[in-house]
Amino acid sequence: MAHHGVSLPTAEEVSIPDGHVWTKLPAILLVTAIVALAGAYFAAEDHYGFSYAYLVGFLYAATFALGSLFFVLIQHASRAGWSPAVRRVAEAVMATLPLLVLLFIPLYLFRHDLYHHWMDAEHIAHDPILKGKEPFLNEGFWTIRAALYLSVWSLLGVWFWRTSVKQDTAADVEAQRGLTLLLEKVSYPMILVFAITVSVCAIDLGMSLDPHWFSTMWGVWYFAGSTVAGFSFLGLNVLLLQKSGLLTKHVTTEHHHDIGKLTFAFTIFWAYISFSQFFLIWYADLPEETTYFAHRMGEGSHGWETIGIILMACHFGVPFLLLMPRTIKRKAETLLAFCIYMPIIHLVDICYAVLPANVHSTATITVSAVLCGVGMLALIWALGIFIMKRAALMPVKDPRLAESLAFTNF
Repeated sequence: MAHHGVSLPTAEEVSIPDGHVWTKLPAILLVTAIVALAGAYFAAEDHYGFSYAYLVGFLYAATFALGSLFFVLIQHASRAGWSPAVRRVAEAVMATLPLLVLLFIPLYLFRHDLYHHWMDAEHIAHDPILKGKEPFLNEGFWTIRAALYLSVWSLLGVWFWRTSVKQDTAADVEAQRGLTLLLEKVSYPMILVFAITVSVCAIDLGMSLDPHWFSTMWGVWYFAGSTVAGFSFLGLNVLLLQKSGLLTKHVTTEHHHDIGKLTFAFTIFWAYISFSQFFLIWYADLPEETTYFAHRMGEGSHGWETIGIILMACHFGVPFLLLMPRTIKRKAETLLAFCIYMPIIHLVDICYAVLPANVHSTATITVSAVLCGVGMLALIWALGIFIMKRAALMPVKDPRLAESLAFTNF
């Protein structure tokens, strides 16, 4: 649909100028990350405590970059007309995915502390369940899978960002449309690749903490958390950029509304998946499936039952009731509050999934785990802002940008 009379911005108008407050944020966030991660190490109960806290931080930070990648993929695949005005911000966060390769190195060094149940040959020899899972759960194959999905994510994040930025300097309209068509065509199969790799990562790093337990919905649960994290982080960055005087002329209440709708929708999706996983396991009452919730409910749960109730109320109930009204999603102040709130409660969700597997600890959410989450998110954010500075904050030659700037919700 053509939109006449829309003034398209130049790259200079939608770029972060030298000396702007956002140019100083990467250094501040880097210092925050170093202090937080160092504090996490010293706050840990022991070596095991820090390894589990580090895993929390890795899985938590990864969801923001992965959620941003999914946002970009579905916008291209659906040929969305509303999103080009805000898509470049998500692309910058998505382009931080190679950082996960570096962050994975300590996790690899902690592998025998975290996954000793199935990486220990002696355990496997005396456990028929582990013996049956050995073709998949073995150290060599686990390492190969990690290398594959980290490489795939890194390539996708960098390629989609670079191709989008390349469009800004395309010589003519035909070249611009050609790049848009290329991004669309590649996005279709990559959504499938994304789904498979995210599920495998969730199984390898999260579910295998208890190799006797399994859930066919675990990968979808991690994906759901990634979407909530990625969409709320997009809203947070867009709104903070506008608070600092950037994108104020081109990103409107209509874009805020759609970001709010996506966050709201996938919050419901997260709740649906989480409840479905619990309900099916409770209903079947099979010993090999109930161990996950047995460690988190009732006697011997060390307070995790309370955390579970908090998640039900605060990860679903509060956002569902307060994000449902149209006015809240269209008001910058209230949407910003929720875009800050959702990453916080999402960290609680990751802690709930990981920390009870640490049999060496009777604590619930530890200071070390929170600091690892904050530290690694700060690293992702710092690199994301650095990438934002390298190109315009908006794809100025995207053929659908005019439609995005003129977009109005019904």
